[in-house]
Amino acid sequence: MQRVSDALILSASPQGESAFLVRLFSKDYGKVSGLVRGGRKQKSFLQPMARVSFTHTRRLSGQLGSLKVEPLMASPAECFMCATRLKALHYLAEILDKTMEEDEPHEALYQETLDVLKALDGAELWEKIAHYELSLLSELGYGLSLKVEEAVPCDQGTPLMWVSPKSGRAVPQAIGEAYAERLLPLPALFGGPAQEKKQDVQTAFRLTGYFLDQATHHRKLTARQALLQDV
Repeated sequence: MQRVSDALILSASPQGESAFLVRLFSKDYGKVSGLVRGGRKQKSFLQPMARVSFTHTRRLSGQLGSLKVEPLMASPAECFMCATRLKALHYLAEILDKTMEEDEPHEALYQETLDVLKALDGAELWEKIAHYELSLLSELGYGLSLKVEEAVPCDQGTPLMWVSPKSGRAVPQAIGEAYAERLLPLPALFGGPAQEKKQDVQTAFRLTGYFLDQATHHRKLTARQALLQDV
């Protein structure tokens, strides 16, 4: 059984003297793991979020198999000159490695990941990552209902202010006022009330972080924590 596609490197762990256990997030197959032999010679591009083409060979589904990888695009060099961008590479690699299942395609999320990589040096990086986490949650079956037509019904038509931690639905002001302490604030970035930009981004990540914690069964996302210290 042989599979060929493009992918982003998630991790590369040394195995013995000359091999690496490599995990990829691929365009056509989702997460793929395999053994790269002679990996010492390829160590320079076996870096988080480097883009590669690969051939994965295994006899049976479920086996680890072997990988041959060729670089398409190394991790952006400018990221190594900026601590926040470097943290973003490790964040993307970690969150995909810890949330994606083997051999489950997520082509739309793969493209969104490429879009985030292109935005690493942009002014809207934090907003891009926040929306990326919404897409990731949707792929994991934890999609949030934040549009007016998806929110908890409200005859008064008051603005959306919160999100239910149980259902993931947006909650209007008139409905949620009595339960505000039990609800999660909805940032302006996702359709909530206006607030200062930095505070709003932090509110967005607290919201997505709550549901990511559920989706990952409380697995610690160390690289995410490190990245968000720079918000």
